[in-house]
Amino acid sequence: MSELISRPKAAFPKKPVAPKGHEAFLKALESAGAVVSVALINSPDAAPMKGTIKHSDKFTISLKVDRDDGTYQVYVLFKHAIESFWTNPEDQPKAA
Repeated sequence: MSELISRPKAAFPKKPVAPKGHEAFLKALESAGAVVSVALINSPDAAPMKGTIKHSDKFTISLKVDRDDGTYQVYVLFKHAIESFWTNPEDQPKAA
């Protein structure tokens, strides 16, 4: 029997993959600091959450929601729990 000789595998650098579809849209909203409304599947009668996207990845979105008292809350939303999300030009911060 001959012995197998294991060779080290050459490491290939991974090319960065550009986001596609809703991932590209979410990244554009995140970089623009746009105000986004999010409706969740499990609460169809509730008002949509409104805030800015702080981070998004393959499975989640982090949404920063400002409160009336000047503080804020960051929510981590699983993408499978989101029914829809949208922007409204009237909600966007005005340029100085």
